[in-house]
Amino acid sequence: QARYEAIKRNAPVAVVYDADADRFETRLHPTDTSVTVTCTGSTVLLARDASEYRGVVVDEAASTWSGAVVWLPSGQGRACNGSPSIGGDIVITDGRTTRTVELTVGGRVSIR
Repeated sequence: QARYEAIKRNAPVAVVYDADADRFETRLHPTDTSVTVTCTGSTVLLARDASEYRGVVVDEAASTWSGAVVWLPSGQGRACNGSPSIGGDIVITDGRTTRTVELTVGGRVSIR
């Protein structure tokens, strides 16, 4: 969804995982469109706490992503430091079932 928001708004949009709050946020900066400030942008478009989904947790030990990705208006992904390397896995489990959200270096997102 964040990728489509970036294209629609013609501005970078970030997906950031806050481990302390156990929450994913989709955010942008209201006035600065540089990639490096988008991850700390003050405008939160969407937030999802793991507590909204009974028993679901992000397995940080098994996850290999950096904790954030910035989607550009072109649809390409970047790391918060501007690097094009965004690949990694986010492992989510409820204790019975485990799903891996795979983010490829090219920006493809899939669920295994």
